[in-house]
Amino acid sequence: MLKDWVRGSHQVYGRNPNYWQKDKGLPKLDELTFKSVPDIKQEFNTVKSGQADLFLSSDGKVLEQAEEELRLKRFTTDGGQIVQFNLRKAPFDDVRARRAMTLALDPADIPKTLNNGYVPAKSFFTASSPFFDPAVTQPAQNKAEAQRLFDELAAEGKKVDFSYLVPQNPSSVAVAEYMQSRLKEFSNVTMRIEPLEIGTYIVKYAIQREYQATLTQIWAVDPEPMLYAYWQSQSPFNLSGWNNPQADAALAAGRASTDPAVRKQAYSELQKALVADVPLWSYAESLTGAIHSDKVTGLEHYNAGVIFMDRVGRK
Repeated sequence: MLKDWVRGSHQVYGRNPNYWQKDKGLPKLDELTFKSVPDIKQEFNTVKSGQADLFLSSDGKVLEQAEEELRLKRFTTDGGQIVQFNLRKAPFDDVRARRAMTLALDPADIPKTLNNGYVPAKSFFTASSPFFDPAVTQPAQNKAEAQRLFDELAAEGKKVDFSYLVPQNPSSVAVAEYMQSRLKEFSNVTMRIEPLEIGTYIVKYAIQREYQATLTQIWAVDPEPMLYAYWQSQSPFNLSGWNNPQADAALAAGRASTDPAVRKQAYSELQKALVADVPLWSYAESLTGAIHSDKVTGLEHYNAGVIFMDRVGRK
């Protein structure tokens, strides 16, 4: 139950005496404080210095550091770091522009260049996912084909000139700057970076839908219900405007069955639609984990990087 809230600083919660699982001794904590710490390095140092017990992170380098210096419980999901195109707006209303951009870039070169701990993605579904189809993966980098498509579009008066929306944090901006630097190697393509404070970013991307391409992050423990909501053509949460009958049929089939084999086949068909239509480009697999001190107990993962707060305890 909320006891204290200082906006931009912290929230303090006390145990609910009427909690529905109180007969099981839950929640374990008498009091829980959430601190607002906007910088990832500061979050890490706050836990390391004993001023906090736990934080959640999706930064690959920070997770690697936590394995060496603190305690880490990793969680595995599908999705990860993604470039999402707005199919309602030029230039990415043309599949050739989407394909050209993805063929110009190499997911494996991002962690190699930035040393950010990312695991290069081959598909929206991570390699360890039960839904991953190794026969249906994103095309590898092909600079010659990318340039051919950029030139073809420019000759038609459709030069790939776009703004890239990104949350204003150092790791996201660094990847955007990397992409911009690589695209400068090509002619007939221009990328501008638009870094925004997270609240402004959400309004522009998710409410106004005023973007051409944007960084988005999807952490999905299962395709249902998230992917249906994001990609089904009539869904109000379809922010990209993707309208693909093959994808709709695959999403419906995956939703309608509990048979693992049927679901695997359905999401294989979805991956085929993603590769053919390129509504997005996955460049890094999902990484997420709870970084904590040795005093924390009861960490259980139930969703995309979320833990059961009622089960968290402290030695």
